[in-house]
Amino acid sequence: MPPVAQPFPWWHSWAAIVPALLCCFPLGIVALWLRPGTTTRMKSIITAAAAVLVMIALLMSGNSADPGADPGAGPPSTARSTPSPADSESPDPVEVSVPQLEGRSLKSAKAKLVRLGLSARVSERRPSAQPKGTVLSQRLEPGSLVEEGTSVELVVASPLPRVPSLVGRDARAAAGKLRRAGFRVERLYRTVISGQAGAVIEQIPAPGRAVRPGGTVTLVIARLAPTLSGGGGGGCTPGYSPCLPPASDYDCAGGSGNGPKYASGVYRITGPDIYDLDYDNDGFGCED
Repeated sequence: MPPVAQPFPWWHSWAAIVPALLCCFPLGIVALWLRPGTTTRMKSIITAAAAVLVMIALLMSGNSADPGADPGAGPPSTARSTPSPADSESPDPVEVSVPQLEGRSLKSAKAKLVRLGLSARVSERRPSAQPKGTVLSQRLEPGSLVEEGTSVELVVASPLPRVPSLVGRDARAAAGKLRRAGFRVERLYRTVISGQAGAVIEQIPAPGRAVRPGGTVTLVIARLAPTLSGGGGGGCTPGYSPCLPPASDYDCAGGSGNGPKYASGVYRITGPDIYDLDYDNDGFGCED
């Protein structure tokens, strides 16, 4: 007669082990492996399957929670957190490469700088033959790196000054006006038989011409020809000995003057030297 199977305690039954594996995994494992009559292979399979089910349940539970929330933390706080010192630091400044601006109009240069986050400042307006407003130079070299918001200083062209009209004015007053305008003055004298001595009768360049500051303006100044002396004067120009007959101008013979008359030999200056023959003011003309 075969032995009668002893009934299992209730906690060795499948009705107790399966819920224990799902609800309290460690307790279910202990009950499973203590259960008699179940092979080791079967126990291993059931243990692995139960472990997989538990892992899947934990993963699904974690995904359904707030991804940024700490599972052990309480409800999110509505209070604003205090920024850390690292958060309060300003970001590193953005560096920009300075563009080439020379030759552009001021309007175009400003627009290009604004697009790059820079600004323009006109530091000088310099008279130039370039069109008004052309950028002549820039203080920051093209290609240099500067912080965004930097102001780039520009030198911009302004119109050249124009020569005023001086014909008919006194030579001294005309020369003063030119010097105040920044021009150099050169004087030439022309002997005339009528008009006002010392008046400007011509100017080079002509009135209204644009000239760079520091350029030369030549004034041609009237010098009246002496009247012929009567009696024993023999028709000589006063101020020269020996006699020089009156003419529109004299230059020393052999020199670089253009006449139309030439004085040969040495002349003693006895009065006004209207022909400018005494270059060294020693009282004698054409002694060289």
